[in-house]
Amino acid sequence: MKETELSKVQEQLRDKEEKLTTVLGALTRAATTIRRGQEQIQDMMQHETEVVQAKDRELAQTQRQLRQKEEELLRKAEELQRAEEGIKKEQHQMHEMRQREFELVQSWDRAQQQMTQMTAVEERMKVELQQAHAQVNELQQRVDEIEKTKYDKRLVQEQATAAERRGPSWEVKEDELEVTDETLGCGGWALVKVAKLKVAAKCLHNQLIYDYHRDSFRREMDMAARLCHPNLLRFLGAKLEGDMTILTEFMPISLRALINGDPQQPLSLQHILSITLDVARALNYLHSMTPDPIIHRDLSSANVLLQPSSNGGWLAKVADYGTANFQSLLKTQNPGSPVYNAPESHDPAAQTPKMDIYSFGVLLVEMYTGHLPTVECRAELMKSMYHPGLMNLARQCLNEDKDRRPTAAQVLELLQDMH
Repeated sequence: MKETELSKVQEQLRDKEEKLTTVLGALTRAATTIRRGQEQIQDMMQHETEVVQAKDRELAQTQRQLRQKEEELLRKAEELQRAEEGIKKEQHQMHEMRQREFELVQSWDRAQQQMTQMTAVEERMKVELQQAHAQVNELQQRVDEIEKTKYDKRLVQEQATAAERRGPSWEVKEDELEVTDETLGCGGWALVKVAKLKVAAKCLHNQLIYDYHRDSFRREMDMAARLCHPNLLRFLGAKLEGDMTILTEFMPISLRALINGDPQQPLSLQHILSITLDVARALNYLHSMTPDPIIHRDLSSANVLLQPSSNGGWLAKVADYGTANFQSLLKTQNPGSPVYNAPESHDPAAQTPKMDIYSFGVLLVEMYTGHLPTVECRAELMKSMYHPGLMNLARQCLNEDKDRRPTAAQVLELLQDMH
C-alpha cells in the first residue's frame, strides 16, 4: 500500500517537475524577448537621435542657403540699379548718335556729289592703266627675249668652254684608235687602212627584252641620236639584231670608282665643284627639252663618267640619259638605286624632273663625304659638310616636298656662283 502511494507521489513530483521545467523555459524565453525588445528600443532611440541630428544639419544648411540667397538678391538689386543707370547713359548716347547720324547723312550727300565728280576721273585712270599694262607686257616680253638670249649665249659659252677643256668634238685620242696593217687603197697623199676605234659597248640582258621593248628601244635611240651636249656621254650607235647593244664614247672611270678608289684621299673641293657643275649642266639640258623634259630617273655616281682634263681636273659626263624611258619599262615602279630615289619615285604619276634633283643632292653628299649616303646615315654624313654653300644646296635638293626643291637651272646658277 505504501509503495503504491509512494509511486503516486513520485509521479506527482515528476509532473510538477515537468511543469516547473516548462515554466522555467517560458520564463527564459520571456527574458530573451524582453532583452531583444530593450535592444530594439535602444536602436530606435539611437536612430531617432541620428534622425534628429540629420534634421538639425539640414536645417543649418537651409539657413545658410537662405542667407546666400539673401546676399544674391542684394547683389542682383545692385546690378539692377547699375543696369538702370546704364540704360539712362545709353539713352543719352542714342540721342547723340541720332544727331551724328543726321550729320553723316549730310556728309553722305556731299560725298555722293564728290563721287559723281570722281567717276569721270576713274574712267580716265582706267584707260591710262590699261595702256600702262600693255606697255608693261611689251617690256616683259622684251625682258624675256633678252633673258633667253643671255641663257642661249651662256649655254653656248659653257659648251665652248667644255669643248675647249676636252678638245674638239671630232678629236680621237691616240690610245682610242688602233690602225691595222690591212690596206684598203692608196691615194696621192695618204694610205687608206682598216682601223679599230675604242668605244664602250653596253649589252642589254636578253631575258629582259621583248618585242614591245624593242620598239621602245628604237624610239629611245632615235632620241639619243638627236641629243648633243658636252656633258652627256656621246651616243655613237646601237645594234638591234641579236644581242641589243648600245655604243658610246669610251670614258676611263666612273665617279663611284674614283670615290671608292682611295677613301683616305677624298675629292678636293675644286674637283667637287667642277664635277657637280658638269652634272648640273647635263641635267639642265635634259630638263630644258621641249615639249617634254627628259627625266634621267637613274642619276648616281655609277652613271657619272670621268675623263682626265688637261688642267689636272676631271671632265664629267652623264651616262644612260638616252635610255631613261626605256629603262623604266624594264624596272619596277622605283627606278634607279634605292639610295638615290626620291620619296615620290614609287608613284609614276608624281615623277617629275625634281626626281633627278633629289638624286643630285644624294650625289653631292656622296662626293663630299666619300661615303654612300643611305637614308639611315645621310643626316649624320651631312653634318660633316663644312662648306656652307654645298651643305645648303644638298638640303634644298633633298627636301621631301618636290615643289620646294630647286630646278636644274637654279642649281646650275648656285654652283656657278660658288665656282
